[in-house]
Amino acid sequence: VINHVYELPFGKGHNLLANRGIAGSILGGWQFSGVFRYLSGTYLTVGAPTTNANCASCSVTSQIVGTPVYPGLYGPGQLYLSQSAFAQEPVGTRGNSGRDNVLGPGQTVYDGNLVRKFRIKERVTAEFRFEATNVTNHPHWGSPSATVNSATFGQITTASNPRQALVAMRLMF
Repeated sequence: VINHVYELPFGKGHNLLANRGIAGSILGGWQFSGVFRYLSGTYLTVGAPTTNANCASCSVTSQIVGTPVYPGLYGPGQLYLSQSAFAQEPVGTRGNSGRDNVLGPGQTVYDGNLVRKFRIKERVTAEFRFEATNVTNHPHWGSPSATVNSATFGQITTASNPRQALVAMRLMF
């Protein structure tokens, strides 16, 4: 997590345009801030649609038959996880894969805002705010399908958290 707050150096009390001219009045009083986050993916378990273990209380686990490879492609029809590493377990056995054996995609998020404060009277201040979440509009991909033998196994078919913006005025007295 990295965050920042930066007040633009214009207008009263600052080095640039401090003479209170029109330009100083328009450009002064602005503050820019934001938060950058990088999150690693969450672990998920590759499973099978049914078990071949002939055991009613057995968990449904897949068989690892190769090294999981991450082509790292995102979106419908794209392969995020190689299908050749996992298979349905043989009849009469339990799968050899454990829990949380695949790492899902991570997320990169930048949220930012721009604020301008206006003094109306000695004890009254107005604040104009423009805030945006996911400023870069980078999709937050869901986890890949983790069921062996499904048509979408290894593919990411969902995304969430598109950019959202908010404009607001606040009166403080």
